[in-house]
Amino acid sequence: MYRPVPRAIAAVVCMLVLHACSGGGGGGPSVPAPTVSLMASATDVKAGSSVTLTWSSTNASSCTASGAWSGTLATSGSQSPLIPATVTYTLTCTGSGGSASQSVTVNGWNAPQPAISADATSILANNSVTLSWAAPNANACTGADGLSGSLATSGTQISALLTSTTVFSVSCSNPVFAAVKASVTVNVSTTFTASLSVHYQVPGAPVLNAARTQYVPDWAHPVTSPVPFVWVEMQDPTGKVVQHAFADANGTASLAGLDPTVVYTPVV
Repeated sequence: MYRPVPRAIAAVVCMLVLHACSGGGGGGPSVPAPTVSLMASATDVKAGSSVTLTWSSTNASSCTASGAWSGTLATSGSQSPLIPATVTYTLTCTGSGGSASQSVTVNGWNAPQPAISADATSILANNSVTLSWAAPNANACTGADGLSGSLATSGTQISALLTSTTVFSVSCSNPVFAAVKASVTVNVSTTFTASLSVHYQVPGAPVLNAARTQYVPDWAHPVTSPVPFVWVEMQDPTGKVVQHAFADANGTASLAGLDPTVVYTPVV
């Protein structure tokens, strides 16, 4: 004899047997997303040397390399490429649940090449110079000798007023090379040398005057010539001769040891 199943029992059966009853509903299980891990054995190396790249993934069926490498790769493995310079490696792994990417950057370093210069290398005391420096292949610089403290890998700086000959240096390094030092010497003098040129002028070839009645000297176009071997003196404000010399064949006399704080008068 047929007896209907009570509704409560039917509901329990539907809960126990998935999709077995009309109205059970619900989607299938979710698909996990891929994960990827990419690591380098070192992130700073000498240019031209190698690193070991190691990677692994989960929930992925294939992996593709891009950036500094390329091609299809297994879902896990390792390679040891040469590093020519700073490069970035990217790995993208794909599966039923989508894709995931990871990148790693490796810096390939050459030896630092610092250089430093001054806008003048010979100055009088109590003057300053402008220093300029640059350091390719470096990521850190320190001042030395006349400079001090941490410095950018390139820049300019005005020195203090100098009273004696001074050496200015920069010492620059990177993560895989020791520091390299570069220097410039600024010579400081407490005296100066005056160079005097002695010349004379005579009028140019005679020309007709405005009335065109006679020839006159042409002072509008004088002829300048050096005075060779003339005696030249340098006098201080009291009239005392502090230096003297003969001009050379070109009419030039050099007088050294002069005080830059004194106003001198040349006498021929």
